[in-house]
Amino acid sequence: MTRRTITVPMWLSDIAERAGWTAAQAALAALMAAGTLNADALQVAALAGVAAALALVKSAVTDWLRSGKRSSNPTTDIIERALATFAEVFLAAVLVAPGSPATWKLAALSGAAAALAVLKGLVATRIGKPSASTLPARLDPTPYPWSE
Repeated sequence: MTRRTITVPMWLSDIAERAGWTAAQAALAALMAAGTLNADALQVAALAGVAAALALVKSAVTDWLRSGKRSSNPTTDIIERALATFAEVFLAAVLVAPGSPATWKLAALSGAAAALAVLKGLVATRIGKPSASTLPARLDPTPYPWSE
């Protein structure tokens, strides 16, 4: 891991980007399984909202624990984002519908949301800069080789 000076706007943008994509991936995964999932729109919205809140907390805590150190390897970043999305959506499903028959169906969507995170990360690395982030380079805290 290398170090890059991270400004407050960069940090806030990174956390917002991660939370926003996690919410979108959770909602899209739930909508893709609408035929097999017995969840209403409110549960899908709650799943996306809780997953986004968990992503906010996770991103803030991990950034604080890392003290701004980040990997410049896009593959590592994609894997980390996919695993985090899986965990956030799974936990969100358990929190949104505890004890409901829909709980485990919603939790099963964690895999679909993680797959969407991988797809988004792969697309992002092919567009403009070698990072899984969709933020513009000036706001992306990923340490690029040319930024050191």
